[in-house]
Amino acid sequence: GIDPQYQGKGFASLLIRSMLTRIDSQQLPCLLETQTAKNVAIYERYDFKVVKETTIPDTSIPHWLMARQSAKG
Repeated sequence: GIDPQYQGKGFASLLIRSMLTRIDSQQLPCLLETQTAKNVAIYERYDFKVVKETTIPDTSIPHWLMARQSAKG
């Protein structure tokens, strides 16, 4: 996560966009996992789609697998 004093200042967005630019230049798909519903909405803004939604075994922790195709692919 992002340290609270730096939240809302665009650092996470900058990191995500930078990573996706590199991935797109190589025409690669991108996969990620998250356990936070709030993050699902954030990643959807970057064209990630939920591939699978489960719960981590023996817990009540939700788990999402998300994928994004290369913008050039």
